Amino acid sequence: DPGELLYLRQASQTAQQAVDLDPQSDYGYVAMADVLDLMGNGDKGLALLSDAETSGIPPSWRFYFSRARLIADRSNTKKVLGLLETALAFNKTHPKIILPYVIAILKSESQGKKLISSLQDWNNRYPSSLLALTLAIEYEENSEHIKAHKIYTQIIKESPKDREANINDAVILYKHLGRSKTAIKQLQLVLNNTSENSPNFVKSIIHAHIGSAYVHLKQFKNAEKSFARAI
Repeated sequence: DPGELLYLRQASQTAQQAVDLDPQSDYGYVAMADVLDLMGNGDKGLALLSDAETSGIPPSWRFYFSRARLIADRSNTKKVLGLLETALAFNKTHPKIILPYVIAILKSESQGKKLISSLQDWNNRYPSSLLALTLAIEYEENSEHIKAHKIYTQIIKESPKDREANINDAVILYKHLGRSKTAIKQLQLVLNNTSENSPNFVKSIIHAHIGSAYVHLKQFKNAEKSFARAI
């Protein structure tokens, strides 16, 4: 709508100002390439990045990351992953921005053991809690619960308040490893660390899993109370 077109115009103008203020930095060029892509001119965005590098702008992780995004829908995954890996290899890179794209591409082209192998390879080269978490989830889905539990344990050791790892691990503990009491304690800690401002569905999920763990212990009154809290 006209309001969105106005935002695009403002974005374009601000990106140009960034270039004018610091023509040797990549910020403005990347922003301009994004605006061109949003306007349906992804090829022009790619050409802009290439021209900027040709003119002497030092290469940066943003250039390679932006190229990967701009060609993701029309190039083979190997080329896109190559650009993302180049972006990750820079000294001052941002894995938390890049790795979700890597994971999405890996999931789009493989599953099962092949996906697990790819995730292991990437996590060996670019260790990250996000890759480890995704790997653990894939192990879980392939019924390799011990392997998933070991990864969750390591994540929790490094980040004790990682909510997703704690909940996922607790589910494995009470469903597959016969450790319902440990699962309840772990879930209760997550609940205690969940802020009052967190969405209600988060607390509901935790209470529901606590209830399920009590069912495994045949403590049905406690299970009923937890399910009532979840509802």
